[in-house]
Amino acid sequence: MTQLQVRDGHLFLTPVSADQHVDLPIDVFFRSLAGALGELAVGVILSGTGMDGSDGIKSIERAGGLVLAQSPESAQFDAMPKNAVETVTSW
Repeated sequence: MTQLQVRDGHLFLTPVSADQHVDLPIDVFFRSLAGALGELAVGVILSGTGMDGSDGIKSIERAGGLVLAQSPESAQFDAMPKNAVETVTSW
């Protein structure tokens, strides 16, 4: 298993051992994106299920970046965009 991360301006697939706790993949990617790019980071949440991305967008916002979410009404699966909107509005 691997996770996608941004370091030094490049994308890396980072191996994750079987015994290592695996965070939600979009959260991992967004946190690394915020750390690498700061205010230049842009996160986009589209149709999907669950809460993946909700934690990561906090990192992007703290870094001064931009977060966009698909309208839950237009998404085939509205959980991810709905959770993203609720996360941002709960701050």
